[in-house]
Formats: sequence, C-alpha cells, structure tokens
Amino acid sequence: MSQKQIDTFLRQLDQNWDQEDWIVPLSVALKGLTPEQAAWKPAEGCSTIWQLVNHINYYNTRTLNRLRGEAPAGNAATNDETFGDGGDPGDREGWERTVRETESIYHSIRAELAGMQDEALDVKGQNGMTLGENLAIWIAHDGYHTGQIVLLRKLQGCWR
Repeated sequence: MSQKQIDTFLRQLDQNWDQEDWIVPLSVALKGLTPEQAAWKPAEGCSTIWQLVNHINYYNTRTLNRLRGEAPAGNAATNDETFGDGGDPGDREGWERTVRETESIYHSIRAELAGMQDEALDVKGQNGMTLGENLAIWIAHDGYHTGQIVLLRKLQGCWR
C-alpha cells in the first residue's frame, strides 16, 4: 500500500491537533483551561501555558505563510520574544481569543497542506531546508510544547 507523504503529514497534524491516539493533542491539552490556569507560572523563569500557546501561534503562523508562499509573519528578534507576556489571569476574552486563533491557524494549515502535492515538499525555502524538512520539525515542535502544557496542568492539579 502506497501512502503519499502529504497524507502522512496530515495524519500527524491531526494527531497533534485533535485526534488523541498515543499523544495528547493540543486541542485536548487546552480544553477547559481558564485564563487563571493559562497564566499560572510554577516558578520564576518558567513559561505559562499562555506563553507556550503564543509561541506555538507565532511559529504556526510562519508555517502557514510558508505553505501559502507568503513572507514569514512576525518579526521577533529572539525566540524568547515569541512567548510574549505571561497572560492576564482576569482576561477571559483574551485567553479565548488566543485559543480561537490557535484553532484557526491549525485548520488553515490543514487546508493548505491538503491541497498540496508531494512535489511541493521538496521545495527549499530561504533557510535552505525543504518544506518537508520544515514540516517534520514543526510537528515535533508542537508536540513538544503540548507536552509542556500537559505537565503544567498536572502541576496545577487541573488535568483530567
């Protein structure tokens, strides 16, 4: 049985976003979180869940732009800047907007990827890496940060 590479990336994307299999997908990790929980910081120097989601959104928007053939979004001078501030525990609307943005970016990436052919995965970008190489790293990146979110929820006692 032959499977297209795009189909493999789509399956990984779905498992990273909302199809729980052997890892917790991001939508499940974020489900039911309050702004207070999202803005909680276990110790100085640690990120909040809100910051992790800001960081994910920053790089996912860059991925989406690459899939669309657009210039990279965002102009963070350092990786640390992509996390933004820790979030406001009293800003329910801001937290919900951040989560909606996360969902929207994922659905847009999926739609773009689903419309591509495998040949597009071999195109090199400005960083010298092929699109396929970038997608593989990006999927691992989101899985890594989702694991951090689950850990922060466990530390707070607000996980399942």
